[in-house]
Amino acid sequence: MFRLPEKERVVMVTSTNRSNIMSGKLSVEADLDSDIVSGVPTPLQFDAFVPWFCRIWCASNNVLVTRIIQGDYVKYENINRKSKQRRGKRKSAITLLDERRSSIVGVSSSVSAPVLEDTEKEKERVVQMKTVYNNKKKLIEVSITGCPFKISRRIIQAIGLCISFHSFLNRFTFRRGGLSAEIIYEINKLLPRSTLTEFCFDDSYVREGNYYILLENVSQIKYLSLNRCKLTDAVCAKIVSCIEYGGPSADSLKILELGSNEITDVGAKCIGTMLRRNRTLLHLNLSGNRITDKGFEPIIEALKQFDLTPQELRDKKGRRMRYVQNRAMVFEKCLENLKLGKSNDGDSGKKSIFNVKRVHRRTKRTLDDCYIAQAELMTSGIVGEFKDPYIGDENVVLIDGQLCSKGNLVLSSLNVAYNNLKFPSILKVRDVVRYQGEIGKASNETGLVRITLDGNAIPASCIELDDIDVCLTEILNDVAHAPRKTRTSSFLRKMMARKS
Repeated sequence: MFRLPEKERVVMVTSTNRSNIMSGKLSVEADLDSDIVSGVPTPLQFDAFVPWFCRIWCASNNVLVTRIIQGDYVKYENINRKSKQRRGKRKSAITLLDERRSSIVGVSSSVSAPVLEDTEKEKERVVQMKTVYNNKKKLIEVSITGCPFKISRRIIQAIGLCISFHSFLNRFTFRRGGLSAEIIYEINKLLPRSTLTEFCFDDSYVREGNYYILLENVSQIKYLSLNRCKLTDAVCAKIVSCIEYGGPSADSLKILELGSNEITDVGAKCIGTMLRRNRTLLHLNLSGNRITDKGFEPIIEALKQFDLTPQELRDKKGRRMRYVQNRAMVFEKCLENLKLGKSNDGDSGKKSIFNVKRVHRRTKRTLDDCYIAQAELMTSGIVGEFKDPYIGDENVVLIDGQLCSKGNLVLSSLNVAYNNLKFPSILKVRDVVRYQGEIGKASNETGLVRITLDGNAIPASCIELDDIDVCLTEILNDVAHAPRKTRTSSFLRKMMARKS
């Protein structure tokens, strides 16, 4: 009987399972818990497939996977009630602590890898991988921690074969060794076909410093942690350039951790320039670096009103011109497709109020005018409105003939602990929190609600620090009591408007 090689069988199994999942014939949960009878695991069985595939692919490292299953969330109040009900049964403090941890964190179990040869070399080259599943048996995180050697890129390639089958996988953790420039490159190749949004590379130094390639293309990364990675000013500048306004990751990255690195005032100046235009970043950690008052000044000054420089005005005009040119090109293509009868918008006749036949019959316009009107709607849906941090009454204000920005009011958390800041920085922080507490904010703007200054050469207590605490408390109270727009409230307003 003819049998395909193992590598070809894996490809066939992968494509077959994908088609079965799409048609609903195969259940992800059933395949996850099913035993491997044929000896060939499927990509749905992540914990068994990755070690097995690395073994047949002759990877230089063996893989041992430990599965962690999260339990249902239990409120701390409910745990206290149960402990009060069981007063008759006395338990030690250690037992109660273990019960609380197991109810909140979950249960962990070890999944054995394929049978390995019992040699000392292979024991030393085993990659310890942890996979975290939620209470519905969906894979949500892959973690490799404490690997003393550089792992093989084949492991990441094996993960890439499974990643499209696990749509809930959103976090990848790589801590304390094992990371290399090749691994980062392989991870970057996974992004277009994955749902990964969080990356943690703490304590993983890479000499080439190519962490920034994860942000070079348009992606969905929201969280990036690079604490204790020995980042220099040059690497910091490359990372910051990717989240500048108009950059590939400017609209996605919300949390950036750069703590305990080698960033000086040069890198801090690049960060301050980025904060003048970025309106997406919510949290920035710069603790444990070498930033002085000189480098901290452009960062804190970007959070309050500042004058636009001539270069920033020219850049704003350039962005406006590029938008107009792009809109004109899209409009011409839409108009050409409409005239040729090759429009791809199949539902436009049902959804649009500018249906060609109706408009021509009711208003007696010419057919060309109808095409133009419909092309305008299509262009607005594709390109959208022009948005810029330096345009609009909510972003800029004209003072004595000088155009000024209201500052970055989106950044809500800033950590600059254990740097080389002194008392002048405290005065600037006080001025910023006072300004943000008085100025009106949009719905997506909160201003600073948390700033960490511990470990700097500043007084332990002074009037300025007390003023900062008071201002932050007022801002936090305003944010907590601010009305939030929900779907229900908007629906009720529409219903009331119809009745009136």
